[in-house]
Amino acid sequence: MAFATRLWLRALLFVAVAIIARSLVALHRKRLAARPTSSSSRRGSTVNQTSEKSAPLAPESKTTANGPDGAAAPDKTHLYKELYYKLQNLEKYTDILPRARQALVGLLHEALLIEQSRPRDRGILDIQSYDRAALHGFLFAEHTGVLDQWEQYSLRRAAGQGPELFRDRDAAEKWLKQAAPTKYVDGAWLGHVHKITTPFALRPVTRDAWQVLSEELGDGDLEKNHVHLYRSLLESIGLRLPDGSSAEFIDPDLDMGDEQTWKSATAQLLISLFPNEFLPEMLGFNMHYELLTLETLMASRELPELGISGYYFLLHVSIDNADSGHTAMALATVTKYLDLVQQTGVLDDLQEAWRRIQAGYVLSRTVGGRETLPAGGLRDIGENGLRIVDIMRFKANVSQKLHCASRVRIGKHKLMDWLAPSAWGSSSSSGGGGGGENPHDFLHALANATPWVRRGNSKNSLLVRELSWKGRMFGAFTNAEVEELCAWVDSLGTDSDEAAVCERSYRRFVGGGGGGGGGSRQPASSPTFAGFLPRDHTVDHAAFLQQREPEPRPARAEITASSFTPRPPLQASTVRLDVLLPLWFAHAGLLENTVNTPYRTARPLGSQLVRILRAEYGFMPETDGAAGMDEYSRPGYFPSLVGLGNEIRRRHQLPEAAGLKDVLGTGARVMPESDVDDDDGDLDNDTQSAVRFARQMLDWAARPIENEGLLLGLGCAFVDLEEWVAEADDFLLEKEKKALRLIVGRKRDCFKAIVELIRDDSAAFGDFAQGYELGRDEIERFLGEGA
Repeated sequence: MAFATRLWLRALLFVAVAIIARSLVALHRKRLAARPTSSSSRRGSTVNQTSEKSAPLAPESKTTANGPDGAAAPDKTHLYKELYYKLQNLEKYTDILPRARQALVGLLHEALLIEQSRPRDRGILDIQSYDRAALHGFLFAEHTGVLDQWEQYSLRRAAGQGPELFRDRDAAEKWLKQAAPTKYVDGAWLGHVHKITTPFALRPVTRDAWQVLSEELGDGDLEKNHVHLYRSLLESIGLRLPDGSSAEFIDPDLDMGDEQTWKSATAQLLISLFPNEFLPEMLGFNMHYELLTLETLMASRELPELGISGYYFLLHVSIDNADSGHTAMALATVTKYLDLVQQTGVLDDLQEAWRRIQAGYVLSRTVGGRETLPAGGLRDIGENGLRIVDIMRFKANVSQKLHCASRVRIGKHKLMDWLAPSAWGSSSSSGGGGGGENPHDFLHALANATPWVRRGNSKNSLLVRELSWKGRMFGAFTNAEVEELCAWVDSLGTDSDEAAVCERSYRRFVGGGGGGGGGSRQPASSPTFAGFLPRDHTVDHAAFLQQREPEPRPARAEITASSFTPRPPLQASTVRLDVLLPLWFAHAGLLENTVNTPYRTARPLGSQLVRILRAEYGFMPETDGAAGMDEYSRPGYFPSLVGLGNEIRRRHQLPEAAGLKDVLGTGARVMPESDVDDDDGDLDNDTQSAVRFARQMLDWAARPIENEGLLLGLGCAFVDLEEWVAEADDFLLEKEKKALRLIVGRKRDCFKAIVELIRDDSAAFGDFAQGYELGRDEIERFLGEGA
């Protein structure tokens, strides 16, 4: 009887366990239904591309396991959300800029560590030195790989297999909502490119990059604006989110809490924030970000099957095409930049520029993925861990079997196992050094392998002694490589904060040569590393204008749309160039910051602003189509306002200006033989006044939200100056005058539309009227009594 009772109890226990297990399986399936079966990106994810224009979706977590020694680290979602909001409202949070720069360098550094750690067939870091054919071949292989995956997916679907991205409509709707932070900053990775503060030699490059931004913003057509399209998509499924640039959008109650999604979105905002310093990284980011991805293709098919429009994703399949679309444009921009570097030799070292483009590409590839830093994190990577990994990678390729008899163990593995090709991401790799490890696991193990490495003490480290004279490995490493190794060992003993480690490590990566040899050239010698040098904030970067005390705004005019009357055309006969040129170049930057935040362009006024900038930048008039690569081979003459300003300088034999600083300082000279000193404090009163007002306009332009109406009015007033220059005899040739007249006509149409949009908003129109009156007053004052 007791035996029977035990059997009965066992059976009851088995049934209970089965019921619990079934419940857990059902719960797991329910959770899976709420997210996609593959990592998510704006334009898709593949085996080789795990991060694009949106991030993978997962339940919000409060901790991660990436802290030192495996301890739980605080969730970073709140940091990314804070940056996401403040970077879209930069003029109110200027103190965020140093933190933003640290965050950007940290993300670039982290991305390189992850990229070096992952098993791969061939990544962009394997192109050691820039080679145009190799780059084209690499990107073609990436594109072909996605198409091959799409073909296999299509065959599975044709064979009767169901959707793979979305389990059902509810899962699709949740996925679309979770992706909103990335979609609402669509284009932000180029948001600060091609400003009046861009060095003039780089403007042909940054102009091409800005064209991609223009198309992301709809080329001035609201219906084509990508943020507007995605917002409309969400509204079509009954979801109305707060404005993407508002504090409400980052509210935890909205249930958009995936850390990787916010990280990806924040990276888009960060990468273009310092365009004079991180231009190569921005171009590399853009080159990867515009690649076609499998997920975009899948979403464009599966959403309509669930009764949801897939046009947003279908648009990105077509507009990102590799022949004439954004993929081709991004590649062409990178090659134009590198050709410029190679030809001039003054902007950057070619190898340094290429490494930085690689870093930007890798950041885009990794930022939204689930890959994490290796064991030990930054603590064991040190300041030049990236370079040590490069050195070790090349040594491993030629030395593995030389150590087959060695009994030395580093951490859990024999030295020979660590040196196996599979540990260093070779094409035959499917894992790490005998146990799934990767190069940074080796670095972590080596950093803690006493006596081979004594942290902070290279002189007493056995590894260094063995590499030195009379050591068993003397000559295996070059002098420079031994110096790198010693620097790494010594850095392990420091208590530098993480930001400083990232900064120095990233400098070493981009400043060093390829392969395993060579020292590191400090990038501070490069003009594009302006962030490492003292800068004139007034002219080097508009964002930094905000760190000065803002210029006082003029009082709002008590003028309504019905009482507003534009002034008659300007009538001045002559004007001094040292007065005209500062005003001309500065006014070209009045409205450029109004499109820094993509979400704010998703409105009728934003579309008109994009159209104005397209005219000022020398783009062709808008059509119903997308220009794409046509802009690279277009017929006709379409100069920019900056280009026309430089033509005025050339016609009057003024020295070639390198940038805005020359125009507002030494460039204010009338003739080459002028003895006016460089400092604008030594210029005469009229020139000083013109330069002062030019700087004041740039300061207002750096606060486009607060000063929107004022800037619109000033911009409208300066159209009158443009028209006067186009009709004067002293400044431009007839071909240039004709081009300027076309710019004036396009801008007048836009300002007429803007007046209609704001006429019923008394505050906005009052600011506009005040800006117009102020602009005309100053222009007439500088032109003289005849105006």
